[in-house]
Amino acid sequence: MDFDVEKETKETELIQTDLSVTVVHEDENADVFSEDWEISMHPNFLNLKDSKRHNITSHSRWFKNKIKLNHLKEGIEAINKRKICIVDFGMNIGTEINGIRPVIVYKASTYKYWEDMIVIPITSFEDETGEEKSKDALDVVLEADIENGIDHKSLVKIRQMRCVSKKRLRRDKDSGIIKILGNIVNEDIKREINGSIKKIFGLDGNDN
Repeated sequence: MDFDVEKETKETELIQTDLSVTVVHEDENADVFSEDWEISMHPNFLNLKDSKRHNITSHSRWFKNKIKLNHLKEGIEAINKRKICIVDFGMNIGTEINGIRPVIVYKASTYKYWEDMIVIPITSFEDETGEEKSKDALDVVLEADIENGIDHKSLVKIRQMRCVSKKRLRRDKDSGIIKILGNIVNEDIKREINGSIKKIFGLDGNDN
């Protein structure tokens, strides 16, 4: 992909950018189409300093990686409920969770062989400066321990739970086996997570 900035503008204005996509390895049976794209973006989006933030670099990398993931074979490996894996969420919209991070698998083990799974993202308790992140009413604090395999205090982001393809799972480069960090065995944490899930879906009797 090539990004060509047509003109420079003031910070408060938008930048017009041409996006051209080139098919490098074209499958002879592939249905390929092309069209001219035009993108308008704020100058701040061109900030290339932090690949974890929303900028042209992070989004173009995720676009390329997403194509690779889509070509992977669907995974049907069994992953039991409350296992902690690593998922690549890529770059998303607004307050949606981004990046590569650990998750708690929350689909019932009865359905563990399906191609997708329901997961709850885990994020660091502190930000890059060492300050505590703002915690909402549904977050569950997860302390690092041997069982869960998390190496630092974290937050379980209940309101960010979502269904993902198993193609997003991180695997061992040599064996191809899904990386499992650990498991949630603490009964208090289980109850807290279940309680927050009931609240977010209005299953706690307070569905106003």
